[in-house]
Amino acid sequence: MYSGRVWEPANETWQNIDASLRLGLRGLRRGQSLARLLAKHRGKRNIKTLPKYTLQQILSWADAFHRRTKRWPRNSDGPIVGIAGESWRAVDVALRNGRRGLPGGSSLTSLLVARRGVYIRGNRPRLTMRQILEWADDYRRRTGNWPTETSGSIEGSLGDTWLAIAKALRQGRRGMRRSSLSKLLGKHRNVRRHVRRKPLTVEQVLAWCDRHHERTGKWPKRKSGPIASTDETWLRIDQALRTGKQGLPSGTTLAKLISNCRGVRSRVTLSPLSTRMILRWAREYRRRHGQWPNRYSGPIANSSGETWAGVNHALREGRRGIKRKTSLARLIQDHG
Repeated sequence: MYSGRVWEPANETWQNIDASLRLGLRGLRRGQSLARLLAKHRGKRNIKTLPKYTLQQILSWADAFHRRTKRWPRNSDGPIVGIAGESWRAVDVALRNGRRGLPGGSSLTSLLVARRGVYIRGNRPRLTMRQILEWADDYRRRTGNWPTETSGSIEGSLGDTWLAIAKALRQGRRGMRRSSLSKLLGKHRNVRRHVRRKPLTVEQVLAWCDRHHERTGKWPKRKSGPIASTDETWLRIDQALRTGKQGLPSGTTLAKLISNCRGVRSRVTLSPLSTRMILRWAREYRRRHGQWPNRYSGPIANSSGETWAGVNHALREGRRGIKRKTSLARLIQDHG
């Protein structure tokens, strides 16, 4: 009704048409509205007659989202798949403001915390010493070692990690007094020091990398968590490679090792770029294709795996030796 004048005739407005529908003027039936008319005959959603939500319905949508993506939805996740016209932001607004049959005073995050046991940063549950020790005992039974802050995720918890536990103890948060994981295990489990880590070889680490790649289709990163069928984590391997612990050579990283020994391109091992080099590639592209490249032009010929998208990203972020931030399009416009 607020869309202004009707295109034809020029002296008609949508507000006048809406008023005529509501009041039954000019030959129209009373008790209608423009929104209800479009909803009935053109399938246009009317925000005043949207169906009501139920908490069970929202939770079932969240469960389906979690099964599909392996994480819980946020209000910024856009439309709800398979539910026409609904979005996670609309659900969150209805929960907060008490719309569409909901009581209000809640949110999507609060609902998932309360009904699905999900904790989200800032909503982590309180800890107890008994719970931490039970987790530590379980870790000891499974791996033969006591946990450290680099031991990865805690099985049986709602997404906690040993690093999060160690931080909570050091900072006196989540209901705990200031302490440390090692002090707690020393006092209550008589652990004077952790079991010395077994020495490793580069060949052994690479074999674990190959197994990870075969199983997941991806090469491991330092944040990839525990290494399957071992008591090691990728974070600990990366730290050992950096510092030369556990018999490994120092001065490298997990990413560099995989790049050097398996030929996998890594952001940390990418060679520097220069505008002169990029312009040479661009002119060669134009000679072959009759047009300048853009970020969607795919791989760059004779460049050892570079892509125009990667070059454009480096230009925009000022990375890989690029001193002045720009873009591929602007660089070609200025120097092409």
